Amino acid sequence: MDLGASDTAKFDIDNLTLANSQATYDSLMNYDVFFIKGGDQWDYYNTWKNTKVEDAITDKFNQGGVIMGTSAGMAILSKLIFTAENGSVYPDDAMTDENDPDITLVDDFLNIFSEYIFDTHFVERGRLGRLIPFCLNTSLSPFNNSHFKNGLGVDDRTAICIDSNNIGEVMGSAAVTIIERIFSPLNQDPRISQLINRQKFNFNTFQVISAPGAYTITQPSQIFYQNYKNTLFVCGSDSLEHFDNFIIDLDSFSGIPQENIYIYTCNPNRASLIENKINNLGNPNTFIIDINNGDLLPSSDFTTSNKILFYENDWSILNDFLNNTVNGNILKIKLRDNVTITAFAGQDAKFVGTTFCSNIHDNIYGAYYGELEFEKGLNLIKSSIFMPNTFDKYTSDYYENTQSAVTWAMVKDTLKYGLYLPYNGHLKIAQNAVYKVVYIRGVAPIILMNNETKVNTTSSMFTHHKIF
Repeated sequence: MDLGASDTAKFDIDNLTLANSQATYDSLMNYDVFFIKGGDQWDYYNTWKNTKVEDAITDKFNQGGVIMGTSAGMAILSKLIFTAENGSVYPDDAMTDENDPDITLVDDFLNIFSEYIFDTHFVERGRLGRLIPFCLNTSLSPFNNSHFKNGLGVDDRTAICIDSNNIGEVMGSAAVTIIERIFSPLNQDPRISQLINRQKFNFNTFQVISAPGAYTITQPSQIFYQNYKNTLFVCGSDSLEHFDNFIIDLDSFSGIPQENIYIYTCNPNRASLIENKINNLGNPNTFIIDINNGDLLPSSDFTTSNKILFYENDWSILNDFLNNTVNGNILKIKLRDNVTITAFAGQDAKFVGTTFCSNIHDNIYGAYYGELEFEKGLNLIKSSIFMPNTFDKYTSDYYENTQSAVTWAMVKDTLKYGLYLPYNGHLKIAQNAVYKVVYIRGVAPIILMNNETKVNTTSSMFTHHKIF
């Protein structure tokens, strides 16, 4: 393909001798555009730092030349760089500890774009869950508690071109995510902007510039809870080994420990595993209720329970049971009776919200091909979507689906809240006046998206408690 360049050359600069050669510098400076390919950013940083190559890139940029990079080649162009000296960092590790020693950040290389840290393969590798912790990392001075950092993440098959006026334009088939105002420690809600093809962003004013095909989302109104005051526990983990704190919290909260817990399920064999775990943690008073049996079950299985747990349910069966059986109607009323303590575990956690993605694990390329499907949930937490088991390295094939489904649903259904649930933590959602307050339990924080304003923009936070 001929893109119109009058001359091109490939430079393999993989050792210090070449990198520090005046001849290398002189040859590079004959070209107007530098393109740095992917690979390993640690190799680039370790080989090119304080060399003629670094001088050439900086000088060419200052002379008005174009500096381009992809993957690792993009990652080294920001003021702050994740060097990957110790290898890559998974989102779940970064979320658990933003100061993990494997998060190796430097600010002493190229300074082509200050106040930012870049990340690539963004949605494909679930890197929202690591870019926010990168920005929160306090290992660098002056990037410490008194300073803020911004993040920029680019999806595959997508680029952002930033001109000399600091106006960036997105090009490609996916999105660019810009995270602003990250302070350490987090004392202000940062803002996230997601931009698609032909949309522009002013990096001087932090404003999204509308583009053809863009549209403004009406800000969802304030939500009040006057007729739903139940306490809710939500655990998004798919692994029973991470259920202990969730079960202990549920068992000990309100009322008498070892109070009866009724487990409603479509899969009694799987439910027996969580029953055994509850028993082993000290509560022998558990009852598995197979909702496949519908109205053949005694009504006492639904009227006497004060603590109920939904686990391993097929939505079509559960939804039909709740809406088309006598026993299901009893259970549906208990969900909103202002008394019953309700819990959802595993993939059932997604039913808590207004909308959920119903085929998140059907096809690892579902998001890529635009084939994700959404259904209406129980709407216990209004105007929301809950994404279970997000950023779990053992299900990394689905990162693209889990990360993109939340923001897509928030835009498509004008939802106010999107919650990425970690695999190693859970939520307690309790009443406070006419609001719901979210309390974080467990090792990892959550990412809570709050759809506030403007053209396809949301805001995000780590939180220990947050009022809905």
